[in-house]
Amino acid sequence: MKYFPCTFVAALAALTTVCHAIDFELWVLGGCFGGSMRCGNLAYGSCCKSSDPFCSSGSCDGCVVENDIYGFDQARCDIGAHASCRAAVGNGCCVDVGHGRTCAISANRGAARTVSRVVDAERCEVSAHPNNLVYTDPHDGTEHSIHIPTGTFDTVVQHYINQNWTVLNAFPVWGKLELTPIL
Repeated sequence: MKYFPCTFVAALAALTTVCHAIDFELWVLGGCFGGSMRCGNLAYGSCCKSSDPFCSSGSCDGCVVENDIYGFDQARCDIGAHASCRAAVGNGCCVDVGHGRTCAISANRGAARTVSRVVDAERCEVSAHPNNLVYTDPHDGTEHSIHIPTGTFDTVVQHYINQNWTVLNAFPVWGKLELTPIL
């Protein structure tokens, strides 16, 4: 039986922690319920920003226990947080993002901010709009999960507000995109 040197195993564990991707979700209703917008496959320290009606609460899928999640009542993460929570067993927590016209959510490893309302001078690593919308079509009660192509976020939000389900249902299904290789 071969054994890996401890340094190799430690380096592999560190790399896994560094490359760990998380998904942020911003919800229509408080308590992380209702329709939601999702920023997928981001790194810790990234900023997922959204607009009304997806500015009631936020959650982090993939955040590790003891990591802090921050909600912002503006579409930026380089200001003092509106609220924060610490991820617990069960993969995360639900944080208030202010119920305003715009909002954002971010997460840090451990307690990277000492107090949630203290301004963090460091800029976010990545700032992105959601790339996934989850909603229930009221006509048939079916839950849909669609891909939001780059540059169409505001249009998708407007279709959601206008309850234009037929147009939203025509967007690509989340996770079933057929990508054409660039030659």
